[in-house]
Amino acid sequence: MLNGKSDINLDDLRPLTSAEEQLIECCRNGQHLFIGYIVPDTATDENTIRAPLIRHLLLGGCEQAPAHAKGVQILGGYITEELDFEYGETDLPLALHKCRIVASMNFDDSRIRSLFLAGSRISDIGLERAIVKKELYLNEGLYADGDVTLRSTQIGGVLSCIGGHFSKGLDGDKLTVKQSVFLRDGFHSDGDVILRGADIGGQLDCSGGHFAKELNGNGLTVKQSVFLGDGFHSDGDVDLRSADIGGQLDCSGGHFAKELNGNGLTVKQSVFLREGFHSDGDVTLRGAHIGGQLACSGGNFTKGLNGNGLTVKQDVFLREGFHSDGDVTLRGAHIGGQLACSGGNFTKGLDGDKLTVKQGVFLRDGFHSDGDVDLSGAHIGGQLACSGGHFAKGLDGDGLTVKGSFFWCNVVECRGEINLMQAHVHVLVDDLASWRKASGLRMNGFRYDALESPDLDVYGRIGWIAQSIGVNRSTESEWTKAMGRKPRVKYYPQPYRQLAAIFQKQGHIRSAAKVREAAEDHRWDSENDRILAAYDGSCAAAFREFRPALRRFMAHVMKLLVGYGHAPFRAFAWAFGIILFAILFFGQVYQAGQMAPNSDVILTSMDWRVIADEEAHKNPAEIWSSSKAGKDYETFSATGYGIDLFIPLDALGQEIAWAPSKDRGAWGEAGFYLRWVVQFMGWVITAVGAAALTGLIGRRQD
Repeated sequence: MLNGKSDINLDDLRPLTSAEEQLIECCRNGQHLFIGYIVPDTATDENTIRAPLIRHLLLGGCEQAPAHAKGVQILGGYITEELDFEYGETDLPLALHKCRIVASMNFDDSRIRSLFLAGSRISDIGLERAIVKKELYLNEGLYADGDVTLRSTQIGGVLSCIGGHFSKGLDGDKLTVKQSVFLRDGFHSDGDVILRGADIGGQLDCSGGHFAKELNGNGLTVKQSVFLGDGFHSDGDVDLRSADIGGQLDCSGGHFAKELNGNGLTVKQSVFLREGFHSDGDVTLRGAHIGGQLACSGGNFTKGLNGNGLTVKQDVFLREGFHSDGDVTLRGAHIGGQLACSGGNFTKGLDGDKLTVKQGVFLRDGFHSDGDVDLSGAHIGGQLACSGGHFAKGLDGDGLTVKGSFFWCNVVECRGEINLMQAHVHVLVDDLASWRKASGLRMNGFRYDALESPDLDVYGRIGWIAQSIGVNRSTESEWTKAMGRKPRVKYYPQPYRQLAAIFQKQGHIRSAAKVREAAEDHRWDSENDRILAAYDGSCAAAFREFRPALRRFMAHVMKLLVGYGHAPFRAFAWAFGIILFAILFFGQVYQAGQMAPNSDVILTSMDWRVIADEEAHKNPAEIWSSSKAGKDYETFSATGYGIDLFIPLDALGQEIAWAPSKDRGAWGEAGFYLRWVVQFMGWVITAVGAAALTGLIGRRQD
């Protein structure tokens, strides 16, 4: 270290050019040397200044050439020879404006006050491990033909490269700047700009800058904000891996021709990739932490957005003009606010597998996805709104949890499958037309605590569940193919139980019963298809399936009588119908004269035989009942006979007192055998109806 004392003898530099003599005089008086406003192309006596003289003055000069506190200031000079200030120390500023510096500048391991190179044309400049106590300006038209090295440099003020052109880039690896770094407003670099591990106490502003190759900010620390927008253009990768930004990261209006890599990035405030943001490469924010919001509305992502494992404390906006031609992945991401994608265009879909969102998710009002929308295993603390959305390949919500309402209504397009297996939503708000747009529906395990819909028609809802029936073609046998039967339909009871429970809870008791009955129909159809699918046409197979066939027949009877126990009052309808039929039929038998007292004593008595044998009597029973002998006998009543015949108690005495005579005509013969059928139906319907009413069969509540 030279500690401010020059090791150059001024006499060794003589003879001096006129420009050098003017410089010495200006430094003595604290003035700047003005030569011209244009960077000189050729050396002349009036503009040439040798670098050793500048070094001599920076180190304090001598009695013949003293240095002023204002330092060395030159405008329009032609600087020759190498400016070697390695290990030098000075408290004087150096300002070389609009100068041509033909040799390299070496400030490695030096300590200087300030360095201004605005508008100059320079070759290599090295400031590796240097300490700049105040500002370093490489701006306003500066053109660097060679390397600009700031590795491990410490700058106590601002690093400004506004409007500078760096043909071989800028190396600021482990650079420390206490205030801000400006690489904006016409800054141009044809080489890599390296800020790897740099520590910037203010902001990093690259707005309007052009980076032909890589901008490497891997491990960068910026206490305030980073601006890569408003005309920022990068033809190479922008690497912000593991960077720590104390303010916001604003890339709105920036153009990224290749990758923007923010994996492991930490931003204390918000990240803006919106309003004119355009990326032709990947945008990756895997494992990043954002303290504010992630706003991408209006951004264009040619190769997608990778936010797997991303943490955002506030909202994520991928809406209102957001466009992605690549995958948008948020697998395992945590969002503290809402995820708003309304009006966004997702060409290859949205992957939110195991996504956690504390508020709502909005895929509505112009949301458009040509790829899969995957929310399997996602946890949504608010609502999931899909009204007005386009889902070209469906929606995968396997294991999805929605604490608020799930809106699936007024959906514009859904050509794919909807998978809601094992999903749970608080309130389902839907319409059946939106469900019917899907090519398939999987709902086994889908739970909802309430149902709000204009479509509560029970048959429409049963059809909704039927839409979710899956077909297993592997069980289709050659026999079923030959018969032209459909392959096996698998039975899932849970969707029916869920819907029935909701209808029951909301007071639609009859609708709940209809759903449970439809579930039994589906179960038996599935069983039947399973048996037929395994049937190969052999006698052994037919014998093997006899008992299942009998069970199916009994189940069909149960469906007709009491709806498998879920419609017990249907038994009353059957009873009323059969009793009414018996009343009308046996009333006709009586009018046809083919009913007789059901007593051996009466039938063998002279009074009955006289009346019965008289062919002129068309209705012997009626005449006998009016006779002296028949007045005290049970009078025939068609109503009483029909009721007594059906109810297995013989409570009215009609069945004991009267019987149809099979030998008196067709009505009597038919009635003779029909009464057994009525009695059998009475036993069956009474028993089954009682069992259904008491809950021994069927399940009226889940």
